[in-house]
Amino acid sequence: FILFVEDVGIDAEDLHHIVAALDEKGVFFHIRALVIGKIADKEIIKNYQKFNFIFRGNKKPVREKPEKIFPYLLGRVLVQRQKQKNPLPILKIENLGHGIKKDTMILPIGSKVIIYPGGKIEFVGPFVR
Repeated sequence: FILFVEDVGIDAEDLHHIVAALDEKGVFFHIRALVIGKIADKEIIKNYQKFNFIFRGNKKPVREKPEKIFPYLLGRVLVQRQKQKNPLPILKIENLGHGIKKDTMILPIGSKVIIYPGGKIEFVGPFVR
């Protein structure tokens, strides 16, 4: 399975709770990849700064991109999966269909998918039985 995650106007604290709940249930050990869609950049960076200070005591300004919060929140999972020779690929895409007028797409939920290192996603049919 591939988990698609997209922010729907939540802040980093709520995102942390969601990721922690999924982690507690072992979801990140049962997926093949994580695809991150659009996230609230300014809000995430502001909260990432807060997390960085609270958990690491670091007062330096955050220059990380907002999508770095997932590797930050999933650090333990990523390390364990790497040790098991089963790394978790994380793909960040800017737009998963919002406001696209040209080349619109339909995501076939439950279909086989191949994610290539260059960021290309291929959906493998058949999609209808």
